[in-house]
Amino acid sequence: SNTIRIDESIVTEALRNVPSSFTLTSRNPDKHVHFGGNSLVFGLVAGPPNVHDRLNGRRPGNLPDYQNFIRLAHHFNAIHIIGNQVVAPIELPANSRHLDTYHANLTLSDLSFHCTAIGRARAMDGINVMYGAFTSNVDMKSGAPAFGTPENAKANIIAGQLARRYNLPYRTSNANASNVVDLQAAYETEMATWGAVLGGANLIYHAAGWLEGGLTASYEKLVLDVEILQNMMEFLRPLPFQEDDLGFEAIKSVPAGGHFFGAEHTMSRYTTAFYQPMLSN
Repeated sequence: SNTIRIDESIVTEALRNVPSSFTLTSRNPDKHVHFGGNSLVFGLVAGPPNVHDRLNGRRPGNLPDYQNFIRLAHHFNAIHIIGNQVVAPIELPANSRHLDTYHANLTLSDLSFHCTAIGRARAMDGINVMYGAFTSNVDMKSGAPAFGTPENAKANIIAGQLARRYNLPYRTSNANASNVVDLQAAYETEMATWGAVLGGANLIYHAAGWLEGGLTASYEKLVLDVEILQNMMEFLRPLPFQEDDLGFEAIKSVPAGGHFFGAEHTMSRYTTAFYQPMLSN
């Protein structure tokens, strides 16, 4: 046949030289990103050919929209890395527009960003790599990819087990297949995010802004996703168990039938005690 198969021994030997973790250095020391172990990094959507917002509708990718997405990524604390390209600015020459997007990344944000290297360096021993999984089922009525499904969530968990088996950092996604920012977009993203987190993902790519099965980068979806991601960040934050956090003295000071709203313990922390959502009323 014309099929070339890599011998198992070559793969096994290569895995011995692969680091189990690595760090990307940002211009801002506070925004270095670590991959491996228990680290969890959320990435901006990357790759869609189209952009959408409610005011201007659906349109081809362009540089002004690209720049706006980079500004948003820089603003929100739940986006830790910029992907390869949010959208391709197709109004610019194909052989140089990647330079325009890199310029936007460097001037409008201090986040690390993904770029593609092609050459012999990809084959170096000990090069930093990630175990990537982008696995889901399809809609058996149409053959279109389905995301945010139970099968997709289980695949995210299984792939995480395989990544740990090979001692590699794990990359996956929390994609959805909804065509608009609606209930489907929300519950599919939530389902996929839980699968990725329970699978031990170190990088969730396309975590904010993905819509229409990857055909569209959406402003409104980005904001919705940031809400989901910030909720997840707060959920994963370890519970404090210091004496003052437990509030035993406050419990003693409030008599039976009373309330804690005016207690000193409550007043000193009520503005920061719970996560404050952006969207929920």
